Amino acid sequence: MPSTTFENLNLQKKELITNALLTEFSQHSLASAQVARIVKQAGIARGAFYKYFTDLTEAYQYLYQVAILEILCVCTFKQMKDCYVIIRSRKLRFIVLKNGV
Repeated sequence: MPSTTFENLNLQKKELITNALLTEFSQHSLASAQVARIVKQAGIARGAFYKYFTDLTEAYQYLYQVAILEILCVCTFKQMKDCYVIIRSRKLRFIVLKNGV
């Protein structure tokens, strides 16, 4: 997971980095993702990226965790019994089927 340095960033900077990760991983697989594109979009130094994340895999796992937590929060908040929930969080789109339908 991200370093404590990343966790201590202000919300605006964390969101810039998270959005850059989202853009990169929605356009490229983990195998073809590039730190150079992420840092350029986020406006951070390459060294800062490695201060926040060990590697691209860790950055991908962080983004995955963010997405899952947002899904859980929405589903928990709405307390739906049998539902289809469409979540548009940043550029992510997930369809959550509670009963595996």
